[in-house]
Amino acid sequence: MDKDFLIKASTRWHAYFPGVDMPVGIFYADEPGDAFEVNAPAENRRGYTCMFSQMSRMWHGEPIAFSAETIGCWGGLATLFGGPYQEDVTVNLLVNIEHFCKGREEVLKQHALDAEAKPTGRYFIVKPFEKLTEQDEPLAYVAFVNADMLAALQALACFDDARADAVIAPFTSGCMQTFGYSMREARQNHPRCIISSLDPAMRACIRKDLLSFSMPARKFEQMVENMPDTFLGTYIWNDGMKKRLTAK
Repeated sequence: MDKDFLIKASTRWHAYFPGVDMPVGIFYADEPGDAFEVNAPAENRRGYTCMFSQMSRMWHGEPIAFSAETIGCWGGLATLFGGPYQEDVTVNLLVNIEHFCKGREEVLKQHALDAEAKPTGRYFIVKPFEKLTEQDEPLAYVAFVNADMLAALQALACFDDARADAVIAPFTSGCMQTFGYSMREARQNHPRCIISSLDPAMRACIRKDLLSFSMPARKFEQMVENMPDTFLGTYIWNDGMKKRLTAK
């Protein structure tokens, strides 16, 4: 990463969004480096553990590293490392247990739209922005934010992109929506952002007031560059929503 960008992004984020946690960077690496290696979860009656429930250290500002051996859900494994798609198990879960899909046809159509994993290292790293170094190369960034911040980030993402689908909100698993789609978009010529952490099955694993906004790296870099020229410098932000960020 470029050191100047790290400084610029941090300075502008804290100036426009006081008191709001910066995004986490996500990327692959052959070694965990300074990230805590997440432990494999114990077996439970549901047969899986949502990877968001394994991220407690990240919420406290610590980088974490997943491997294919430690992700607690076959869906997360497929999303991040390309593990085998367990069709019958997934259909049973989404149709008969969680009731998210009407039938097998809907499950398979949803799966056909999901992003294909393209891991480039043994570990999937989730690292708070403040801990990123010049040696790190995030593929995407994810900001866990409240509704006001979500609105701000969507507007910022659309400042120089008038497409109706410049920001998308696909219905899929929390890990696919939050991580998988943003890494796929990072490989596109005109990457889109994703409103994420909408999966009801994973929301119990994060604070109830948070959603997330997933941004491919190139898109986030452009958003940071655009900040001074956008609504963030006007009364719309400064006299309204910005004040609520720090209101008690």
